[in-house]
Amino acid sequence: MALVSIIMPAYNSVSYIGMAIDSVINQEISDWELIIVDDCSSDGTYGFIHERYSSESRIKLHRLDKNSGSPAAPRNFGLKQALGRYIAFLDADDLWRPDKLSQQLYCMTKNGAAISCTAYSVIDINGERVGSFYPPERNNYSGLLKGNTIGCLTLMYDRNAFGELRFPKCGHEDYALWLSMLRTGNIVIGIQEELADYRIVSGSVSSNKLRMLSFFWNIYHNMEKFSLIRSAFYCLRYAMLNSRKYH
Repeated sequence: MALVSIIMPAYNSVSYIGMAIDSVINQEISDWELIIVDDCSSDGTYGFIHERYSSESRIKLHRLDKNSGSPAAPRNFGLKQALGRYIAFLDADDLWRPDKLSQQLYCMTKNGAAISCTAYSVIDINGERVGSFYPPERNNYSGLLKGNTIGCLTLMYDRNAFGELRFPKCGHEDYALWLSMLRTGNIVIGIQEELADYRIVSGSVSSNKLRMLSFFWNIYHNMEKFSLIRSAFYCLRYAMLNSRKYH
């Protein structure tokens, strides 16, 4: 089975990261490497990981020289270290179900797909389920322009199809990268099972709606080079989608 490289950025996440790592260790498949990149945490995250998981050879722990202030830098650092054919991402406060990777590999192989994502549960800081999100079964560039339907914690892509990708330096960098991946005609397959748990933490970027809207404007107008009117249209579509995103 092809190796899956999992990229996990970490910053002051000692409260949750053990659960995230354990959810990787508990995957049904064993051909994976977990690349954890600590962004200069000040709460003992790096030491906790080193002490608890140093005997697990599939876990590769790194630390940046200085805090980047964004998950893009540690993710890009991790991508440079990755050895696997398949790439997946998991943030330090999120979780995977045991069959997450196996289901995606099966689905991608069966459909000849280069990208897949899955449905996911939404949990609060205590791990209580507060909602869920289901992506379209198939989505393309024009569909993704209406709003980000790909949870970063659920995405997997085939490196053979895309080569060496990197996250851009912008707000909502994952959405910007997904758009670039689909712009050339690729289709993302959406598995209709909740195979991950996305934790909403108060004060996070994803919980700050106005800030998120400004990030979307930058992507549409400055990166996708859309007109003012078209950019405003897609921002409005995003606001409408986001208002009813979880159910």
